[in-house]
Parts: sequence; structure tokens; C-alpha cells
Amino acid sequence: MIGLGIGLLIILVCGLVGYTLGSTSSAIDFSFIPGPSIGKPAPDFALLDLNGQQIQLTDLIGKPVMINFWATWCGPCVTEMPYIQEQVDAHPDEFVFLAINGDEPEIIVHDFILKHDFRFTVLLDPEGMIMDRYRITGYPTSFFINADGNIQAIVIGSLDRIELSSRLYEIGVGQ
Repeated sequence: MIGLGIGLLIILVCGLVGYTLGSTSSAIDFSFIPGPSIGKPAPDFALLDLNGQQIQLTDLIGKPVMINFWATWCGPCVTEMPYIQEQVDAHPDEFVFLAINGDEPEIIVHDFILKHDFRFTVLLDPEGMIMDRYRITGYPTSFFINADGNIQAIVIGSLDRIELSSRLYEIGVGQ
């Protein structure tokens, strides 16, 4: 009986750990790859921005990076975006900000960015593959990456001005 209980527990835990979060439309199963964690290198990716230019994360080593996974329909995302734009404007050469949108049509994302006059880099993850790789379970989720390419902090949920500024300071912005 104890063996059965332990077996069920192992199945449950392995099932939860191995579950690929995010979009189920991706062609690649990232569940066998460890998820991103603090102190470890950020998983590399290459995505297109709204202008069709490819951005690869490893090309940004040497600068602090903030990655934010978001959606146009996400209220907390919309709330924090003006704070992010303020930081991008205040520190244009100190860090790179990447807003990754998954699973929404490009025209919806483009119109949203224009409507709100955001001027930061927006990347499209139409298949949700990078969302899967980063184990995104909700919006917004932000990753703060130091100049060496290692994750310093992961924040699930909306950032206010103070926490955003503090997290950016931790990766060398505003020092």
C-alpha cells in the first residue's frame, strides 16, 4: 500500500514537472530541458520583431536585458507597460528591453503598440515555443538578466515603478 502511494506521488510529481507549459501548438517539446532559473544562463532564442528584424538573445551578452512575456488582453501587462517605457526612455543605452508576445496575430500586437505609443522592442512568438521554453504560466512574467547572460530575477505578475526600478538596478541599470 505504501509502495502504491509512493508510486502515485512519483507519477504526479513527474507529470507536473514534465508538463510543457504555455501553448500546445509548438512543434518542439521542451519539457525535458530544465526551465530557466536564477543564477543560470537565460535560455537562448531568436525571434522576429515587429519590423521583421531577428533578435537573438546571445547577441545581447554584454548588456543587461529585461524580458517581459505579455499579451494585449492582459490588464496587469497594460498597467506595467508605461513604467517599462519610462525606464527604457530614462536608460536607453544601459539595458535592452524585449517584450515577447505569444500566440497573438501580428496585426493586433502592432495596433496595440501604436495605440499606446510604446517604443520598445516587441518580439513575436507566434507558435509559443519560447513561452514553452521559459515555462510561462501567466502574464506578465519578467526575467532580469545581467550582462553575463545569467538570470538575476524572475517576477511573475505586474511590476510597479519601485519594484521595476529595483530589479533593473540589480542587473546594473541606473548605477
